[in-house]
Amino acid sequence: RIQALAREAAGAPGGVLRLASFPMVFSTILPPVLRRFRQLHPAIDVVPLEASDSEIEDLLAADTVDVGVVLNPPAGRATCPLGEDHWVAVLPAAHPLARGASVALAQLVAQPFVLATGGCSVHAGSVAADAGLALADVRATVMEWSSAHALVRDNVGVALVPELTLPENRRGLRVLPLAAPVRRRFALAASPQAAGSAAVQALFAMLRQDDRRA
Repeated sequence: RIQALAREAAGAPGGVLRLASFPMVFSTILPPVLRRFRQLHPAIDVVPLEASDSEIEDLLAADTVDVGVVLNPPAGRATCPLGEDHWVAVLPAAHPLARGASVALAQLVAQPFVLATGGCSVHAGSVAADAGLALADVRATVMEWSSAHALVRDNVGVALVPELTLPENRRGLRVLPLAAPVRRRFALAASPQAAGSAAVQALFAMLRQDDRRA
């Protein structure tokens, strides 16, 4: 702690930054962010921790981590934007709904369904519920997105997944946007104790600068 204070006094923040996220964001959005942060602040060691979205909220509340990735933060919450993606329909290539340019959420959830959760509380079931709908016929429930894609390819059912989870090999699959787009927003939130730390402020300043450039 004395060393960290000395670095901060010299204008060079250091120490440890504990960052929690769910695996999908660690593998897609965060790698370039963390590479740039390490280049700008080599004295700050980033310690990653994988967790579900609900676990991240608990970790932040308990000050077990300094920052965490949160989904769809409300307007009044102090966060730093990371990015966004959209929910998309994944269907067997020969499915009747695969012939269109898009698919209505109500049509999709009425089909035999493969529910993938990604280990998070925000998934196809919650998206349907937010729209006043329900999954009519869940044939399989899996945690891994790759498992859902494989089951759809085998004609077990259709799925609703975030576009960041789509596989490179889409043979046998048809990916369609929803007729009324539904997006997911990612942001970083700080724990109450760490919000004012030099390491957290350095990370947030970098992200805000990148956001202004974009």
